[in-house]
Amino acid sequence: MTGGTPSDRDEKSGRFLTGNNGGGRRKGSRNKLSEDFLADLHDAWQKNGPTALAKCAAGDPTAFCKIVANILPAKFESTMSISLSADFEAARDFAEAWRVVKLARQTIGAEIPVIDLEPERRDCEFDD
Repeated sequence: MTGGTPSDRDEKSGRFLTGNNGGGRRKGSRNKLSEDFLADLHDAWQKNGPTALAKCAAGDPTAFCKIVANILPAKFESTMSISLSADFEAARDFAEAWRVVKLARQTIGAEIPVIDLEPERRDCEFDD
């Protein structure tokens, strides 16, 4: 076999020996080339990124939307906390408290439920 020194290979099988006992780079580590590439990409983005995005948005809105969609998470979860206790305590009457509720619903984007005020009509027969 050509190439490699005898110390690079197993004497019986001729296979290359492993370079370390860990089986390669640790998960998440990068080699020098990829580190340099990402640093260069970052520098280019700092110089040209906003201009490139503006040109893409104006020239090809569909491609721009695809770019945005590809960087957004597939599932977005959010928690919002609103404290209304002080506002309710300060309310002097029902109308003021209702305004607090409407503002809170508007803030979180909730629709006001529809309340049916018509009584149900039932056809009932009564025995005399």
